Amino acid sequence: MSVQQNTWAGVNHKGDGTHSDIVADSINFGEPDFVTEHSVNALTNYQEGEWTPTLTFVTPGDLSITYLIRQGLYTLIGNVMHVQFAVVTSVFTHSTASGAAKITGLPFASSNANLAVGTMQWGTFTPAASMTNVIPTIETLTTTINIVATGPGQSAAECTTAHLTTGSSIGLMGSITYRTP
Repeated sequence: MSVQQNTWAGVNHKGDGTHSDIVADSINFGEPDFVTEHSVNALTNYQEGEWTPTLTFVTPGDLSITYLIRQGLYTLIGNVMHVQFAVVTSVFTHSTASGAAKITGLPFASSNANLAVGTMQWGTFTPAASMTNVIPTIETLTTTINIVATGPGQSAAECTTAHLTTGSSIGLMGSITYRTP
């Protein structure tokens, strides 16, 4: 396999002194197709950026949050999105909020064939009994991260207002990789 990177629009320097027209700003893996002279394995989409994660519930009600840290980073390579997030609160109160906890604001929606499970550190909230792991998952065709608890011999369960108690500070840091449409 050879890796070739375009150095200007429309021209691929193949390293052997010849050129072929291909998509500008792409990285090619392998040789161009013999008939079209275009690589069938060209990477044409690479992006990096920031996003703003928002901690919420299915029904936010009177949820009030003051963030100490609220950061998100992403890298999109082709249709594979890798995101990182950090949410730390100094004020986290609610009395009428209900339902599952969510992090919203992902920069790109997930595909309809999404199997995304990530890793997460958490602090100052308590998952259900016997749940020893808290993980982020992503719903299909959304920009929403679910916060799910798991444990040995336990079915996965969404974290809810009962687990993220009012009056506490919440800390969530994690990453997840998923496919975009």
